[in-house]
Amino acid sequence: SAVADACDVTVSIGGIFCAVDDHGPAPSMTLNEFVDVLTCRADTLMYAAKAAGRDTVRCEHLRPMSVDLLSPGHVDDTEPVRFEITTPTATPH
Repeated sequence: SAVADACDVTVSIGGIFCAVDDHGPAPSMTLNEFVDVLTCRADTLMYAAKAAGRDTVRCEHLRPMSVDLLSPGHVDDTEPVRFEITTPTATPH
């Protein structure tokens, strides 16, 4: 489209992969703490990608982390807990 042709769009991505160990004897962090760690690391990688230049991706594979995935309202420990981390999207002005 004409709008897409007129836009110069680049992307910088910071991505992480981390396995969760929820069967250890004593979890080292809560789910909220885990999300904070992942968000902070992904943010750092995204800024590293931006500093490296346009259309750059920086990824990291973190060591497995021991996380308490059971919330007080979650009673079925046979099913995995699913969650998603999102950040607000910028609205064009």
